[in-house]
Amino acid sequence: MKRAASLLLLPLLLAACGTQPSPSSGPQTVLSSTQGANYRATFEAKVQADLQALGLAENLSAQATAPKAYLNVLKLSDSSARAYFKTTFPSTTTCTLNWGDGSVAGVTTPTPAGVSIQTADHSYSASGTYSITLTCGASVQTMSFSAVVPVAANVTFEDYGQGDGNPPLVDRGNINGLTNIWTGVPGPLNYQNLTFTGTLFMVKGSYYSVPNHIALMLCSGGQFSLTNGATFAVKSINGASYLGQPGVLTAYDASNNVIGTTTFNNDTEGTQAPYETHLLNWQGVAKVKMSGSAMCVGIDDMSITPVLPKL
Repeated sequence: MKRAASLLLLPLLLAACGTQPSPSSGPQTVLSSTQGANYRATFEAKVQADLQALGLAENLSAQATAPKAYLNVLKLSDSSARAYFKTTFPSTTTCTLNWGDGSVAGVTTPTPAGVSIQTADHSYSASGTYSITLTCGASVQTMSFSAVVPVAANVTFEDYGQGDGNPPLVDRGNINGLTNIWTGVPGPLNYQNLTFTGTLFMVKGSYYSVPNHIALMLCSGGQFSLTNGATFAVKSINGASYLGQPGVLTAYDASNNVIGTTTFNNDTEGTQAPYETHLLNWQGVAKVKMSGSAMCVGIDDMSITPVLPKL
């Protein structure tokens, strides 16, 4: 009887839903944009122009011998930087590169003959503005770098319909003998900077979800991605299958290559049993798509990076 009621329920739920349609020799300013195919080449050409102006463009056997130091910083990503530096200070002078977060690296000095510029990369583990400092004796060159480090964000559906541009959930009451069924709107659905497309509906504390929780039912062929089109990482998904059939979620990269899959076999229909948490650690995800023999997969919450701020 439960299976028959369930099969009759889905069309009613879906029918109840509507459709929503030039630097100096002093401190430099870090180049902060990482956009454009010529970004790095343009930056490195600028570095060479700086060295030329300082008389540091040649290798040590040909350039001025007066002690000098140069520093510039390229933004590789929101949380990582590349330092470009050169020094003519003698080897008896201790030179260091301080990344501003407690990490200090020794610098080969003077810069080896035949090397136009030295580089070093660094990744930050916490967001903040850091002073990157090249110190050679009394010479100090400093630049500022602002790091933004993505952290895991627990994306739940508990605030669905509360100031996010989506209509509030409506209690549909008793449908086919099943009480406390709540439905919302089908895709496309925008929520917490995610866009869900395909056949989907929302349930709250119902026959298909965790008690007192709002869950999203993502049905066959449905998918989600970041609304701005950027790639992201999926740390975990808390979900359940539907009608006793396995539900598969597959992650794809920007080239539509499969990154990974996870299968939910835990049918919570009618039991309100806890959903399963699948630890995934998918990286470089462009979209996650639902497939498998199940009609839908229930998603209670997800842990995703970068942070998805609430609207």
